[in-house]
Amino acid sequence: MNGVIHTYDQFGQIPLETHYPVIWLASWYPSRTSPANGDFIQRHAEAVAGYLPILVIHAIHDPVLDTPWALAYRCSGRLTELTLYFRHEGPERSFYRLTYNLAFYRHTRKHLSLVMDRCGKPAAFHVHVPMKMGRLALWTLQAQGIPYLVSEHSSKYISDASDSFRNRSFLYRWGVRQVFRKAIAVTNVSRTVAVMMQRIFGIGDIQVIRNVADRSVFRYSGRKPSVPFRFLHASTLTEQKNAGGLLRAFRELYRLRQDFELVVIGNALPLEFRDPWIIGKGVVDHLQVAGLMQESDALVLFSREENFPCVIAEALSSGLPVITSDAGGCAEAIHAGNGVVVASGNEKALVEALQSMMDGYGRYDRAAIAAEASRLFAYETIGRQFNDLYRDLGLLS
Repeated sequence: MNGVIHTYDQFGQIPLETHYPVIWLASWYPSRTSPANGDFIQRHAEAVAGYLPILVIHAIHDPVLDTPWALAYRCSGRLTELTLYFRHEGPERSFYRLTYNLAFYRHTRKHLSLVMDRCGKPAAFHVHVPMKMGRLALWTLQAQGIPYLVSEHSSKYISDASDSFRNRSFLYRWGVRQVFRKAIAVTNVSRTVAVMMQRIFGIGDIQVIRNVADRSVFRYSGRKPSVPFRFLHASTLTEQKNAGGLLRAFRELYRLRQDFELVVIGNALPLEFRDPWIIGKGVVDHLQVAGLMQESDALVLFSREENFPCVIAEALSSGLPVITSDAGGCAEAIHAGNGVVVASGNEKALVEALQSMMDGYGRYDRAAIAAEASRLFAYETIGRQFNDLYRDLGLLS
């Protein structure tokens, strides 16, 4: 995203617009303390800013801040981002959770009030991830009658998720229910997780609006298949991504044949990932991810739990066929013409899918894969869907 970040210690110095029809309250969002946190929400904001001015407000603690709070401001086109940093040692230990929450809400309520004093009341707030910002939306609804809608991005509603909603504390579950109960609309990036949320919360309708892929960056290069065949995997290599199962499947594939390599984007490779046919790239930026996709032949994602991963939309937009598990919404964009779906955790099925992909690669029309994905996940498409939702709710004049 373009735009220079400016830091202020006085709210009045910030050059805000006179009015924003919808203000986003983002529980997750990139910041200097967590640069990759909720970057998919930032891309949603960029897409919507193609249709109307958007202000995104995010609050996060900074343990090394030398003042009680500081504000970071960035403006690019019609997207304005306001990040509130407050000094706190952090919520890592339970002893600090109460003081953390008190500091979060005290600082955020104060600055949200200042924003409305300066810019006027929005037609609505748009909450991204219900906790913690949903609490602020409930406060403004009760105090000033401003409605809000909620976009959920988490996979925690899957019953066996590592951070399953049903295993959270009573107070957390009660708070999330309250946020959803009073929202005027709810969206999710996958139909699968949306249905699970409907069952849990009794929500009548949840609109599915996918993650975006920047087609100016993620696009088909026209290159011929690699020799050896190049698989690409991008993840944090955590238990959620089933890195162990992925590695075992590829080792079995290597026992059967050796005409492939696996490129891994993400965290530093653990010792068990030091096979000679694995190429670790570490953490790279979006432009480098796009370049590696253009140099690869297929994406592999073998997760245990997901919502709708950005990496699938980006790979398809690059013309890559995808092999994925059926975790969460992973399979929702995959059909016979652009990939293969296997059952989550079924390593034998994954080995068979890898071989099938290599042996039958000619059946995939990479240009057609990219063209279809570019229509589905383009900034213009996703931005229009949010804009249409705002209009249907009567939020835009």
